[in-house]
Amino acid sequence: MTKQTAAPNTDNTQKWLEHPAIEWMVDNKWSMLGLIGILFIGLIVTYRYVSLSTIRAEEDYLRAQNTFVLFQNSSLNQVADNGSQFLLPLNQIITKHPELQADYDGAIAQTLILTQQISEAEPFVQRTFTRTSSEDLNFYHQYSQVSLLISKGNYDEALNHAMALKNSLEESEQGPDQILYGMNLLRIALLNQQLNQIRAENEVWTTIANYLSKHPKETTKIEKTFALGWPSIDEYRANRVKILANALKEKN
Repeated sequence: MTKQTAAPNTDNTQKWLEHPAIEWMVDNKWSMLGLIGILFIGLIVTYRYVSLSTIRAEEDYLRAQNTFVLFQNSSLNQVADNGSQFLLPLNQIITKHPELQADYDGAIAQTLILTQQISEAEPFVQRTFTRTSSEDLNFYHQYSQVSLLISKGNYDEALNHAMALKNSLEESEQGPDQILYGMNLLRIALLNQQLNQIRAENEVWTTIANYLSKHPKETTKIEKTFALGWPSIDEYRANRVKILANALKEKN
């Protein structure tokens, strides 16, 4: 027995063709084709624009890296104008790409401070503080501010700020960052030495002796940061204590 194929449902097909949306597409097929063409061209243009923007950004990133190296080398080696010829184009790139500020602001500021270009360093320091103000870095901000004051030769003000930082660290609910606390203690001693505050310096060295005995690991890390010209902080401390003892005897 031969199986007969069911005839197509012409009623449903006719209803589908008479749907308003289908009728509109049939009547406006050339407009639809033109619209699709425009969209296709738009996608190509957008892709090319994004691709070119990405390429240009990558070129700027590479140029920033190379310019920073030139700036740092010429600054630290005191070549010609201390790197100022490279600082301007470098800052222009960073301004154009704010995402690079975190990578370069601190390093630029440090280089400028090391080469005694304090006024030039301040905008980069302040921009770093502003950018990280929402982070839990308040104590590090204070420590950096003291560094800036020292670089300017404002030793009295720097000592006052360092003492305030010491008190803040001791009162911290989380307890002080022991590396930062130790570095700040050492800085207080050296500032007192700079200001010839004999009794105050002597008292700080006593506090530092206690710190060194309790925090040997932190002390090792601090010794890598401070160049005191001695094999260890404790040896430098012992030498200063002897000098201060003689000075106190003469004073009395």
